[in-house]
Amino acid sequence: MRKKIPAGDKGYERVPPRRTPLTREQKVALANAEEPSAHSLALMPEVDFANAAVVGRGAEGREQVRAYHRARLGHPGKGAAPAPTSTKSIRFSDETWAELEARAKAQDTTLHALLREIIVSWLKAS
Repeated sequence: MRKKIPAGDKGYERVPPRRTPLTREQKVALANAEEPSAHSLALMPEVDFANAAVVGRGAEGREQVRAYHRARLGHPGKGAAPAPTSTKSIRFSDETWAELEARAKAQDTTLHALLREIIVSWLKAS
């Protein structure tokens, strides 16, 4: 369905519009609509606000998003050296482990991430 432009126009191809343009009345009706159409609502995915992250607008929001992505768990990015760490063993009673696991699950994090958070916050407080 592509039409060739005459040779004097550098050989580019013109692609016809995919749909018919809106009439003036349709544009006015869309501009004055107070709510999205039923079709638009059907296309929008449901948002789980319990898990959504709200960020600011403009430069502040972009910085918040960048900080969120920098703080992601997992391996460091390609070419980035991991921070030096050491592995240690810790022993707790079964009841203590069960309570820690329950708290980690309630906070939607891993047990070891919860332990690191508790220890680091304790160190900063003292």
